Amino acid sequence: MDLGTPHPSQSHSASSFSPAPATLPLWERTMQRARGAARLGQMAMSLAYQQQALALSLRVLQQVPPAGREDDCVAALVVSHLNVADLQAQAAELDAAAHLRCRAHALVQGLLADGRHSPALRQAAVRHSRETFAALLAHAAHHGPHPAIAQALASPRGLGLQH
Repeated sequence: MDLGTPHPSQSHSASSFSPAPATLPLWERTMQRARGAARLGQMAMSLAYQQQALALSLRVLQQVPPAGREDDCVAALVVSHLNVADLQAQAAELDAAAHLRCRAHALVQGLLADGRHSPALRQAAVRHSRETFAALLAHAAHHGPHPAIAQALASPRGLGLQH
């Protein structure tokens, strides 16, 4: 049998090979791997797992969050962004870290402002916007001013206010 040419009954669309749905348990396992790698001093591996967790957190929120787990979904998004930003800052990649903190804040503010989301998800966004706001302030305090952070902090949405 020729493995190079699929038989018509074996051909699959590209969508049949799409990744499995992202779930909070998968995100949690990935974060455990990241922490384990960090404990072993394997920072490159830890960063790779943190980046994978970040991608998972974004995919989790693209789906409808499981009822009662809305806060966990938003927390995963925030934790993942801030963890990767912290690792970038430790590696002296301050610009990338600042932009990632701004992205986390913008995503949370976007959840808050989008009326299509459930009230529970929007309430979770309110709670976590405080954390992203504090992360922006802390970055500026520790590393000096950054234009993207200044813009995020100056925006009425950046302060959690509606336009």
